[in-house]
Amino acid sequence: MERNPPLNRGTIAMRNNLKNHIRWTIRRALYGTLGIPMLALPVALAQQATNAPVKMEKTVVTGSLIPTAETVGPAPVDIVGAERIQQVGSQDVLATLKALNPAFAGNGNVGQTVNNGGFGEANLLLRNLATLVLLNGRRLGNSAFSNGGFVDVNTIPVSMIERIEILKDGASALYGSEAVGGVVNIITKKNFNGAEISGRVGFPTQKTSNDLLEYRASIVAGTSTEQSWFTAGAHYYHFDPLLTKDRELASEGILTRLAKNLAPPSYISPSYPGRVQAGGLFYILAGSPFAKGTAGYNPNLTTPPVFPGQTFSGASAVVDYNNYAITHGYTAPDGSGLGPYLNLATTPLGQALDNAGVGNYPLLNTTLFGTHSIQEQDRKQVFASGEHDLYGKQMTLFGQFLFGNNESKGALAPSPVVSLFDSRIFVPSNNVFNPFGINLGPVGGAATPRIRSRFIQSGNRIFDSLTDYAHFVAGLKGEFENGYTYNAAYTYDRYDQTQFTRNAINGAGLDLALQPNPDPALAAAGISRLQTTGPFVPMYNIFFTPTVDYPTRNGPNDAATIDSLKTTLFQAGRAEEWDADATITGEPYELPGGKLAFAIGGGFQSAFLGVDFDGLTQIGKVPGLLAQAPTSGRRDAWSGFVEVRIPVTSPDMNIPGLHSFEITAAGRYSSYDPGGDSKVPKVLVRWQPLDEQVTVRGSYSQSFIAPTTFQLFGGAAQNTPFLSVFNPADPANPVTAQFTTVNVSNSGLRPVDAENYGGGIVVSPKIVPGLTVSIDYYHVKTENDIFRLSEQTMVNNLEDFGSASIYAPNFKFDDGTALTTPATNQINAANFGSLRVPFANGAQQETFGLDLSASYQLPTDQYGKFTFYGAANVLLSYKYADPVIGGPFQYAGQYTDRINGIGGGQGLLPDFIINMGVTWEYPIRKDSLAVTLNATYVPETDDPGTLHPAVGGTSNDFTIDGTAWKIDPWYKIDLQVAYEFGKNATEKSWYHGTRVAIGVSNITDEKPPIIASSFEDNTDKSTYDLLGRFVYFEVAKKF
Repeated sequence: MERNPPLNRGTIAMRNNLKNHIRWTIRRALYGTLGIPMLALPVALAQQATNAPVKMEKTVVTGSLIPTAETVGPAPVDIVGAERIQQVGSQDVLATLKALNPAFAGNGNVGQTVNNGGFGEANLLLRNLATLVLLNGRRLGNSAFSNGGFVDVNTIPVSMIERIEILKDGASALYGSEAVGGVVNIITKKNFNGAEISGRVGFPTQKTSNDLLEYRASIVAGTSTEQSWFTAGAHYYHFDPLLTKDRELASEGILTRLAKNLAPPSYISPSYPGRVQAGGLFYILAGSPFAKGTAGYNPNLTTPPVFPGQTFSGASAVVDYNNYAITHGYTAPDGSGLGPYLNLATTPLGQALDNAGVGNYPLLNTTLFGTHSIQEQDRKQVFASGEHDLYGKQMTLFGQFLFGNNESKGALAPSPVVSLFDSRIFVPSNNVFNPFGINLGPVGGAATPRIRSRFIQSGNRIFDSLTDYAHFVAGLKGEFENGYTYNAAYTYDRYDQTQFTRNAINGAGLDLALQPNPDPALAAAGISRLQTTGPFVPMYNIFFTPTVDYPTRNGPNDAATIDSLKTTLFQAGRAEEWDADATITGEPYELPGGKLAFAIGGGFQSAFLGVDFDGLTQIGKVPGLLAQAPTSGRRDAWSGFVEVRIPVTSPDMNIPGLHSFEITAAGRYSSYDPGGDSKVPKVLVRWQPLDEQVTVRGSYSQSFIAPTTFQLFGGAAQNTPFLSVFNPADPANPVTAQFTTVNVSNSGLRPVDAENYGGGIVVSPKIVPGLTVSIDYYHVKTENDIFRLSEQTMVNNLEDFGSASIYAPNFKFDDGTALTTPATNQINAANFGSLRVPFANGAQQETFGLDLSASYQLPTDQYGKFTFYGAANVLLSYKYADPVIGGPFQYAGQYTDRINGIGGGQGLLPDFIINMGVTWEYPIRKDSLAVTLNATYVPETDDPGTLHPAVGGTSNDFTIDGTAWKIDPWYKIDLQVAYEFGKNATEKSWYHGTRVAIGVSNITDEKPPIIASSFEDNTDKSTYDLLGRFVYFEVAKKF
């Protein structure tokens, strides 16, 4: 496989075929369009005062590259202006859009609220489908942290945004890959004269142990002349972390969960110091704080007594050890006659779990260590853009630059030891703290007794994610008197990102710290092999327990040993993308209905992804982490497109039922190397039957998603799934065990195909001036989605067909040889070597629903102006299927968590979401008062857990009684009161242009509902508000 193909690979052939493919695609789109029957519908309306949209200067609106003056286009486009963004009070793009647009639902819309596995980024997915993100109409690069899959919108300073245009329709025919769910186009401020400085500080009203604060400072400045304009700004934002223990819902104890019919969550862990398992029984060292209140509790016992020369093994190892200890000097302080290890079933918490039917004894609430629920954020960003006329409007130089320096910090509890085999820890028999006197763990040691522990003395794992992002655009554009325009530009994007994991454990060092020093005298003194010449380091004791309550970080291991084992891991990535594109638009012909308009263009794109890891991660020597190889690869693409708008009728033609009717057709051909080719058409219809009061629109399109550079070139990653393989000793009963496999990329992947169609109506009735209502139906289906093959499916096929299996090249026996005959059942537990598990095409998604919106402006003479707005998404269906889990299965109206084992999980997809609000603006002499209420409502939603058909369980593992969970309905109300001095003044004073505001987010302090199957914090933080009521103050001054 070529890891970094040259830029010109295959480009000659693509150039030769490009024109023919474009012609074919556009002809297909146009023929399909002209075949649509046009129906006349004469309707008589009484004459009313007009409420028609005002004709404006032609501009390019997201969804078309042809300039238009119409305010209602053939595709649904929502526009969020700077004033509305300011009134909502959110400080990042994702939070702003989720507050105003209900189409951003599902697990693809996540931000810094993801702590476990998060990088502090924010991603956008309209309808939880692939979404293209643009900045001023130009594609933004995808981040390295997301493996080249998503744009991090946290790199964009909110203070620089003029408006956000949201196209809720497939648009690959115009914009290329990823525009399946739609397009989000962020437009920055321009033609800005003067300067504006602003600041903000905010805090939650619920107490936090770190006195959480949010603060921001920004400046925007600009100047303009007849030939030029230039705007620039700087933005700083900081948000302190929210500690999980500061929110009751996110850190509920085990007994509280049981009382609510909820199974223990992932943060209540069964991996804690002093625990061992053998013979189907679970034990805790008698000095553990979990042993309090139990017969045999010994508050002074930090490590089990060791009896040199004695061995205890197998299912009876702990029982035999206890009996030997009792007869050789160990005495329980309470006279109970019990040994050093106590049965967890006899402890108070253990009994409570047994009574509830909960196994495995998860007792340690890891949130008490100070884990994060919302990561700490620190963002420094600068932005500049401008234009200069080189030769009138016929040649204009333009450009933009964005640089973001973001840092995000998260925290997890100290590293767990789930088992010695899972953590790849070997404890030799001669470790001075080993009470069982046998080798334990891989390679060659016993699996029983099973040792669990946690490296509490090393401290919390701190994840420090650093991002430097640069975006640069330079180009030329021009317009001519005959209606033709051109636009050509070069775009460059680059992410340089590193995540440091601090307080991780050096597995190679741990191997040595568990072994005695080669010098017998030093070994007898408990000195490890970690340093052979000094300074000497004591051996590590993995069998210890603290004797005080958690979240203690105290233990008997020497500080020098802990310091030697603690290490910092890193994941470093570079994602680089450059584009060269050009577009020409024109109006060559005058038709009876108006001017035929077109846009034609194309470009070249090159995307590179490189990801590297520290040496310990690459060789798999970090307890709890599997080996991960670096990634390096480049993907190139050529593309061309055509868009044509045909005005069939116009108001001047005075045809009943066809006041205005136009057809727009577009098509694109794209060729990716590697990644395959895509040919996609799009057809749109815009019909105003009577006048501008009613607009009917509809569209059909095909879209695509090119394979990402990671899917094509990603480095190999180790995995250890449980698999059933042939058992030669008992052919009727396969052996089920944990085997090592390797997840790999696939340079032969093809683009994901998508089909979009929908239609709607927009009404602005004259009888109610200021009112606009719309409803749109959408339907999106994707095919050939990319998924990872099932290890078990591959093994089954290999056992059935041997060397004739399509997966035979992916398998090697333990001696490195390959399958050579088609004989069946050649693979078994004894000879299983390695299995490479690649990505493949073959999954699919399908969703359809309704988007509804309404806005109403009500100006009054005495009481100012009222602006009411609302939007709703009604999700009628959302299905997903892939060859691993089967399907298609329904996910609409449900919460499904893929991380918690729900196949195809899509996060929270309620039956509907409603956003609504009102702004009251009241002039006070020369000043202005503005009060805004904004609200979100999420209805009751199902949480089936493992009862979901993708899992097929007969009982829900996330509730005590095994039933499905109901997620309560939830709402959130935000309030902002702002006062601007001199907004209505004709002559400005020094204090005019000053705006002060106070806001309260979640004014009723509505708590998020509990989600039984949530992997993190018992709720969905991307939908609900865990922070609670939040008060902020803002001040801004324009000069």
